[in-house]
Order: sequence, then structure tokens, then C-alpha cells
Amino acid sequence: MFNSDFHVILDIRNEAAVSFLALKQWDDYSYNNAAYTTLYKLLGRRPILGRILPGSWSVPPTTRWWAFLLAVSFAVRITVGILHTLFP
Repeated sequence: MFNSDFHVILDIRNEAAVSFLALKQWDDYSYNNAAYTTLYKLLGRRPILGRILPGSWSVPPTTRWWAFLLAVSFAVRITVGILHTLFP
């Protein structure tokens, strides 16, 4: 079997579909769009949530840290916006 980067193939299929759509070549568009959609669904499959064991999907600490900072930033902005609205 070949070692393939399916995300690159996915990007190429998407670009081909959009190009054929712009050129109004409907058969080629339909073919590439179907290939893109099928590959996208295959790459996006996840196990059923009931079968996932806690901790089976490990998230790198850096990602958790950035997610935390983003959540705090969002909460601060919402709070400041509400306070600014209530007390102009």
C-alpha cells in the first residue's frame, strides 16, 4: 500500500471541483465534488462517543493552554461588553 497524505488529495479534489464549477463543466464538477465529499466524510469519521474511553484522545498540553486562554479572553470580552452596556 502507498503512504498517502489524504489531506493533500482532499485539497486537490476540492480545488478541482471549484475550478470545474467556475468553468461550468458540470460532469467533471460532479465527479470531483463527489470524490471530495466521500473522502472528507472518511477522514472525518470518529468512533461513536459511547465507545470512547476517557483519555483515549490525548490533547497536547499546548493546545489545552491555548484553548484555555481563548476561553478566558472570550469571557473577559463578553463581561466588558456587558458592563460597558449597563454602565455607559
